[in-house]
Amino acid sequence: MAPLEKPDEVTNILFLGNDVRWAQGGRTDSMILLSLNRKSKEVNLLSIPRDLYVVIPGWKMDRINLVLPHGHGSDYPGGGGALVKDTVLYNLGVPVDYYVRIGFSGFKEMVDRLGGVEIVVNCPVEDWRLRDPDLDPEIKENWIPFSLEPGVQKMDGDLALWYVRSRRNSNDIDRGRRQQKMLRAMLLQAQSGPILAEIPLLWNSFAEMFETDISLADILELAAFFPEINEVDHILLKGDALRPWTLPYSGEAVQLLERDAATPLLRQLMAESALNDVDRAPVKVEVETNDPILYQQVADNLLWYGFQPSLRYRESPGPALTTIEFNGENTKGAFTRRVAAIFRQEADDIVFVEERDGIKGAYHVDLGSGYNPCLQYLGNFP
Repeated sequence: MAPLEKPDEVTNILFLGNDVRWAQGGRTDSMILLSLNRKSKEVNLLSIPRDLYVVIPGWKMDRINLVLPHGHGSDYPGGGGALVKDTVLYNLGVPVDYYVRIGFSGFKEMVDRLGGVEIVVNCPVEDWRLRDPDLDPEIKENWIPFSLEPGVQKMDGDLALWYVRSRRNSNDIDRGRRQQKMLRAMLLQAQSGPILAEIPLLWNSFAEMFETDISLADILELAAFFPEINEVDHILLKGDALRPWTLPYSGEAVQLLERDAATPLLRQLMAESALNDVDRAPVKVEVETNDPILYQQVADNLLWYGFQPSLRYRESPGPALTTIEFNGENTKGAFTRRVAAIFRQEADDIVFVEERDGIKGAYHVDLGSGYNPCLQYLGNFP
């Protein structure tokens, strides 16, 4: 893949979640590329499927989740960290500045240090879970069925780890979305808490929980930008960007990157969002409803796709069906398809109205009582 242009103001960090307790050893269970634009104060997140079948420089073709352990066990210059960065550059065209690898224990400790994180759950998640995190996971009787219902959930480190790793009745695309939501929640929690100021004190205590090539000086420089972040955008490699394939010698299922369809998404990682244009006000969406929990779920979907939601509370129940009005001037169509998809409507269903008092945003949504906020399979938008 030809290297994609990376602006000077962009820093790319590859976050790797391990499939064992500690940062060292094991395979890579999750991969998220975080791209920080210091000029626009914007963060873009890209999930990389762990079963993506790639060319591993100096070795062979295999799953991308095997790259880091192979690099550590071989004589590759710079070890596993350098190999995984070179592999992402070679196969995706994205230059990676730093990598961070964390195990189960480090992830749970970080969430607990943040005081837990609040996650808006829009789709039910069901899977097996240990009765107690201290029990032996190798004993079958220690596991019980567990269901996380839709709503606003406050998670400690143990529940957060279960949430991002669950794969029963799910797939890697949905799992990548949940992992991105968790990372976004942790970033927002860090913005509002004292943990950024505590980084120098935490550096030594977290040294054994992380594997990284970021220095303390680099972390402090990047952390200075996090309180100013005004948008977190999300990108998933899915649909036409990936093609399922079966390995002929083993019958195992992997995924191949379809370059033509994937390249626009990969370019989007290091580009400023159209919804974050510094020369234009944010695109607002006002949601009218009498259900504050449902509003938070809707707002989570709108934030995921870059909009600025606001609540217009009403005392009485809403209509059975959702209706959308647009009260802008000349921009109907710019983001209409995206808004319509979030509410399971067609762009032509949105009604143009003259600007009037009482409507705060460019889009006004009268939320229907039957609206389901679970948008598990909604795709990417340009």
